[in-house]
Formats: sequence, structure tokens, C-alpha cells
Amino acid sequence: MAIAVAGFFASEFLFGERGEAKEFIGQVKKVEDSLILANGLFVNRDKPELAKNSLKKDVKIKVSPETTIVKILMYMPTSEELKKTDGRWNPAELKQEEVPGTVPDLTYKKENLTIRVVSDKNIFNKPKFTAKRIEYVEQVYSDRP
Repeated sequence: MAIAVAGFFASEFLFGERGEAKEFIGQVKKVEDSLILANGLFVNRDKPELAKNSLKKDVKIKVSPETTIVKILMYMPTSEELKKTDGRWNPAELKQEEVPGTVPDLTYKKENLTIRVVSDKNIFNKPKFTAKRIEYVEQVYSDRP
């Protein structure tokens, strides 16, 4: 019994906190059919310290027929608008629009595209899980070709 208790405490200290997360934010490394290989952090909005204390993990994210993929178009400030603000801008104030996204979008020449993955189950520290929703941002520049 003492060995089991000691093993439990050792695993807590050696392998980090146990937690709950239904969100993962990371960079796409590779896409193979309906499987996305990514590197990032598990996120729990109620316990942000879990992400701060975590190391980035490599995960495999399964895209099922029920997975919703969303591309968020973020309309960037024009050159004229940037001149008026000395080059400063707040992403929260920019116009954004959600449109359907696709798995091939995640692969087209965007090095380390950042994605936000949401699951309806606890995915904390899981090496493989199925996504309920995947979001990624594409910047739109109206004054550039």
C-alpha cells in the first residue's frame, strides 16, 4: 500500500499536474488525410496556470465528419490607417468574419499555422483526440495584392 501511495505522489511531482482541458492551441506540423499533427499547449480557461506550467506537446488531432472547421478572416488595417495610428493596432478591434474552413487549408504553404482545437471531452495531455471544432485565422489585406 505504501508503495502505491508513494508511486502516486512521485507521478504527481515528476509528471506534472493532472487537469482538465477541452481546448488545445498549437501549430500545425503536418496533415495526413484526416489526421493533423500539431505541437502546442492544452488550455483550461478556468486554470490558465496549467498552460503556463506545461511543456508543449506533440499531438495527433483526428478530424471526423462531425468536426466543424472555421476560418476566421481578420481584416487588417490599411497602410493609411496604420499611418494614423503610428503603426499600432488592436486585434480585438479589427473586423472579423467566420467562414467555413477545410483540412486542405491547413496545409497550404503556411508554416506553423496556429490552430485552436475544441473537444467536447477532456483531452488534457492526451496524445491523440478527436476535434469537435478547429479554428484558424487568415489575415486579409485590402490594400495589398
